[in-house]
Order: sequence, then structure tokens, then C-alpha cells
Amino acid sequence: MDKDQLNTPTPETQTDNETGGTLDFDAARSMREAFESPESAAPAPEPAPALDAPAPVKGPTADSLVAALKGDAKTSTPAKETDTDEMPGDDIAPTPGAKTKWAEQRRALKEERTRRQELEAKLAEMETKVKTTDPADIKVLKERLDAQEKELEIARVEATQEYKEAVVEPLRQIDGTISSMAKKYEVRETDIRSAFAEPDSERQTELLVDLASGMNDRDRFRLYELAEEYQRVQGIRTRIANNAKLANQKLEEHRQAMAAKQQEEFGRSYNTAIEAIWKSVEDQVPLFRKREGDDAWNQTIDGVVQTARSINLDQLGVPQRADLALRAAAAPFLYTQLTSLFEKYQEVSSALEKYTKTSPGAGGGSSPAVAPEGGAEYEDFLDAVKAGMGA
Repeated sequence: MDKDQLNTPTPETQTDNETGGTLDFDAARSMREAFESPESAAPAPEPAPALDAPAPVKGPTADSLVAALKGDAKTSTPAKETDTDEMPGDDIAPTPGAKTKWAEQRRALKEERTRRQELEAKLAEMETKVKTTDPADIKVLKERLDAQEKELEIARVEATQEYKEAVVEPLRQIDGTISSMAKKYEVRETDIRSAFAEPDSERQTELLVDLASGMNDRDRFRLYELAEEYQRVQGIRTRIANNAKLANQKLEEHRQAMAAKQQEEFGRSYNTAIEAIWKSVEDQVPLFRKREGDDAWNQTIDGVVQTARSINLDQLGVPQRADLALRAAAAPFLYTQLTSLFEKYQEVSSALEKYTKTSPGAGGGSSPAVAPEGGAEYEDFLDAVKAGMGA
């Protein structure tokens, strides 16, 4: 398609706003409502599905684990950290590390002073050139810079998906229809495009009537509609080109608003999922339940949930994602091992408790009891010990 023809607006669509100034954002509505319509927003993420409650997991409770590790104490006081970052006193000689740091600081300061002197010299040179530059040359350079900035803004807006949907794709469809109609009725494509781009409405009507004289009624009306659609799209194209900077600003504001809305929806869904999953974990695993009166334990449990809420996978790099995946995969194994160790601890603790509660019988020094004929039988080792102690 001829570029000059595409840039030619119709008098019905060209207004004062098309040559500059603020953008009359019929263009926004034509750009698939990218600036106004809520349908252009990205779909909100679906809420997390409800979780089926699995069978409770066998394992220690928070109370039993804390009792095993610390006794029956309900609260614990975190160890006081030692401040190792305090500066040494004047009577202490600087360490080799301090000397090295001081040398690095001095070197960095010297480099910064040198760079500052170089920049000051360049600034003075530029100021001198500006004072000696011809004002006419400055004007030419400014106009050239403005033209380049405008071209850059146009290129930026033409690269957006909104522009492609509002201008590029409709023109592509129009061009395809022109080619098919020209082939069907053996007319030149350039004649149809020239008629579509004709700025004078009366002259355009004459050209279209001549072209449609040999067409059937359906194709004739289609040709007229296609000419109106072409003028409408070209009007959008002209307004955007004349207000490219404003168009880019509107597009950026629209994207930011949609991104904020999507992030808000995602945050609500994510927090809802965290609450549901953590409730399921508390029901299944007694270890993660809070303990009455144990502030330190309860704060740790709250910290686990808060850490899960604050994780944003989209902002994590590959190593951080791999680290989280390995931690998640290792957690069930570690909990199984913890449960097994706790069960063994309970067995040993129970046996030791029986042993420590056994009292020796009276009459120390008496002869040990003689086992009856056939040998005595005892239920376990502790019964044998009790029998030997005269219990």
C-alpha cells in the first residue's frame, strides 16, 4: 500500500486536534478500548481450589516437642546477641583488615576527585562552545532533535500491540479485500486505493460509483463500506502520529493500571490460598500448632506464614527458585525422620522412667533370692532387676 495514500486523512475526520495538541481519544476507543475499556485487562487469576482434608499425619505436637527439648518451660528467652560491629577504642591498634579498608577508601576518594575534575573540564568546554555557537545553528539542531524525538515516539507507539490491533490489522484486512475485488472485477488495485484515499468527498463518490458500476449489489455496498472504514482507520493513524507522545503516555498509564489491578487480584488469591493451605497443615501436623503462653514459639510459627506470604516467585532468579524447590521436596523427608526420632525418644524416656522410679528392697546384705527349680521367668529386664534387688 502506498504510504502517502495511507497518511491522507479525510476532511470529515481531520480536525484541529489532528495537527497537534491534546489527543482526542476516539483513538483510544478505536484501539480496542485499550485506554478505557475494562475488557482489555488481563484476566484475573482464578482463586485457589478448595483442598480436600487428608488424613491427619502422625507426629509430635508442638507441646510435646518443646517439652522434650526444653522441659516443661512455657516460654523461652532468646539468647542475647553479641554486638561484634562496635568500633575499637583509641587505645587499640588498627587491624590489618582495617588498614586495608582505609587504603581502599583513600584510593576510591582519589579516583572520584580525578573523575570530578575531568567532568568539570568537559562541562567548561561545552559551555564555551555554546557561547560561541551561532544561534541559527542552535535552532537547526533543535528542530532536528525535535523531529528525531517525534519519529522515536511514533516508532514506539507503532510497536505496541494496541496500535497493531487498531491500525495495522484493519489496514491489512482492507488491503486483502481490495486485492480480491480487483481480481474479481478486473480493475486496478491502485484505482481502488486512490479512490479510498481521495480527500474530497464528492470526487471520492464519483470514483467509487465508477468502480462499482460493474459490481453486483452486495459487492458495491461492500466497496462503499470499505472506503468509510479506510478513512476511519487513516484518521486514527493520523491523530496518533500527530500526538505520538501523548499516545505513548496514555498507553503506559493504561498498562500500569492493568498491572496494578492484576497484581492486586493475584495478591488476594494468593493470600486466600495461603490461609487455606496453612489451616490444612495445622489440622494434619500438630507440630505447627501454636502453644498457649509460649510467645517465642508462636512468633516463630507466625514468621513461617509471613515468609510464605512475602515470597514472589516472579521476582526470584533461577538459583532462588531451585533453592525453594529443594526445600519443599526435602521437608516431608525431614518431618518423617523427626517423627521417627521422637517416637524412639518416647520409648527410651518411658523405659528410663520405670527404672528411675524403682526402689531397692529392705534388708541389704541378705542373701539373694534363690531361683526356683526350673529357673525363674520374668516379663522383661526391669522385672529381673527388681527381683534381684529384693523388690
